[in-house]
Amino acid sequence: MMDELYDKGPFGFLAFFEDGPLCGLNETTTSILKYTKESLLGANVEKVLTLPSRIFYQTHFFPLIKMQEHAEEIFVSLLASDNEHVPVLLNAKHLL
Repeated sequence: MMDELYDKGPFGFLAFFEDGPLCGLNETTTSILKYTKESLLGANVEKVLTLPSRIFYQTHFFPLIKMQEHAEEIFVSLLASDNEHVPVLLNAKHLL
């Protein structure tokens, strides 16, 4: 039951390694971004970031996570497979 709640919950979830590959995501995320889970697992997280969000990720977001081990209420735009920009408010936690 918990797996189904996580996978179909009303929230997007992305997990990625420090060097960028996506290692976890839920069905809600893949549905919103119009990808299959298989097409994203192992891909670099930057694949789903718009160009401005990639720049922000590299210059601010990732360094913040490394220093403070978390970030709260960060606004970025994700990039769907059809190049639609999907605005999101995210929270992040460094777990490793």
